[in-house]
Amino acid sequence: MAIFSNRPWIATVLSIALILPILIAGGFGVRSVVDSAFHAEIASQAAEVALNLSIRQQLDEETGVRGYALTRQSVFLDPYDRAAAALPGNLALLERDLHALGLAHADGAAREMVALNARWLHEVARPVIAGTVSGSEAVQKHGKVLVDRFRDRAQTIVDDLRILSELRADQTEAAISRVTLLSGIAIAMAIALAVLANFQRSTLQGRMDAERRRSAELAAAYNAEKRIADTLQEAFVTKTLPSVPKIELSATYVPASEESRVGGDWYETVELPGNKLLFAIGDVAGHGIDAAVSMNLTRQALLAAVAFSHDPATLLTRMNAELLNAQSRMVTAMVGVANIGDFSFTYASAAQPPALLIEPGKSARALALGGIPLAMLPAPVYETRTVQTVPGAMLVLYTDGAIEYDRDLERGEERLRQTATEVAALGYVDSARAIHDSIFNARLPADDVAILTIAFQGSLRPTDGNRPERNLRLIGSARPGLKGMGPVARVPNRTLERLAS
Repeated sequence: MAIFSNRPWIATVLSIALILPILIAGGFGVRSVVDSAFHAEIASQAAEVALNLSIRQQLDEETGVRGYALTRQSVFLDPYDRAAAALPGNLALLERDLHALGLAHADGAAREMVALNARWLHEVARPVIAGTVSGSEAVQKHGKVLVDRFRDRAQTIVDDLRILSELRADQTEAAISRVTLLSGIAIAMAIALAVLANFQRSTLQGRMDAERRRSAELAAAYNAEKRIADTLQEAFVTKTLPSVPKIELSATYVPASEESRVGGDWYETVELPGNKLLFAIGDVAGHGIDAAVSMNLTRQALLAAVAFSHDPATLLTRMNAELLNAQSRMVTAMVGVANIGDFSFTYASAAQPPALLIEPGKSARALALGGIPLAMLPAPVYETRTVQTVPGAMLVLYTDGAIEYDRDLERGEERLRQTATEVAALGYVDSARAIHDSIFNARLPADDVAILTIAFQGSLRPTDGNRPERNLRLIGSARPGLKGMGPVARVPNRTLERLAS
């Protein structure tokens, strides 16, 4: 801008350099479109002439044969003979013009007209003229059917030619409008350059100050949205996990490291009658305040559905209907029930990453998955599955942030399986937090991460008397710098007391 202030001629040169190429290119573009439309119009008119002649000659043939059939006077055959001699040539010209115009449908109709005329000559006209058949009502009716079909095909060509003409007119108008728009933009930009050339350095400084203020305002709005979303997420995520006899629970949630990527990861646990525990985990598409609000709506839909059924597939179906009605964002989820009575996990999935099952002495294995995300279709089908396990088994549920931290999904899944197996074997009190810390190694995730573990008490855990204290030390010193995530976060006091005893 300072250069423009000291050298005004630069703005004039730039204006000419900007406008002239656009006008030249636009002129050539319009000329090309107009030339194409002109040639197409000439070909269309030629096709219309050939079509009209063909229709008239077919009518002359029909009139001549009909008059001859009624009177047997040869004078009626004169128009028939002239039309029969000229019609094939006109139909050939019609086919040629339609083919040149690229009207495949109309070209096919012209070929049908040739075939229909040939049939009419062979099956009606020539037999009547030769006297091999009389001009009976059946023959006349058959001839009328063929002629009507001939005219119907002709009307098809007329319609296609009309549509082509309208399309060419629209294309020409659009080309002229584009050039006019581009010219207007170029002229406006040239005027803007001329105005900018008159600005002084004080004006430039003022603009720079305004940009700095705008950047500060955007940064403030950016941080405000992050704080609001963080507050919503913190308010929505379960604070205290239920205490269910013979079931050990742990959960953790760590928000994304990027300010703008606060997401809708969530988990939920509800104690059910009969020594059962309802568990769920999921992820709302997108990030920001809307995702956090949709996450809370999803959890509320789950809690409302639990009042009517404990079947996982039914719960997902009810949640889907509620989310569709609320026009929610897409949500992936897994809902299940842990039954301490028979050591089983019953679950259903809506496109959530597969949970991991770790049994004593075995490596983690992924459970079967399926289903489509919630809030996508009005009547999706979800399947309830049951996996029978043993005392000491642990189920690990997680959101995709736990396996997409380095953009290598396969390697992320393998790392999670290995880490979950090791954590289960070492007997950490807060298994979820230990899995997270081992995977990210003090790094903040690029996406939100939620992990929930459900374990049946049993032989999977070490039994030495020092295990709780040792695990607390391991977790407490595992990874520094995770704000708000202290040792054994979200583990009920009752569980800690039971483990320490």
